[in-house]
Amino acid sequence: MLTFQNLDTGRPDAVTALYIDGKRIGEVKDQTIAMGWDVEKAGVYLSLGYVGLLDEFALFDRALTAEDVALLHKKPDLLAPLKQK
Repeated sequence: MLTFQNLDTGRPDAVTALYIDGKRIGEVKDQTIAMGWDVEKAGVYLSLGYVGLLDEFALFDRALTAEDVALLHKKPDLLAPLKQK
């Protein structure tokens, strides 16, 4: 799982963390990441240049905490009610 925080503040406070099996294994932090985008035209694109399998994808309206990630790992069906059929 990848989590992102403060991606477009214009300050060097962005944090990206990588979790595997519910455990944080690495992070990049204190970086300036400025994205010049028009929110009305913005989109989320999957699989651009990606080779491999993707089991699930979810967007949240806030950065997930380590506790959130651990809970989602322990209870993989927690988000099942949100899936569209």
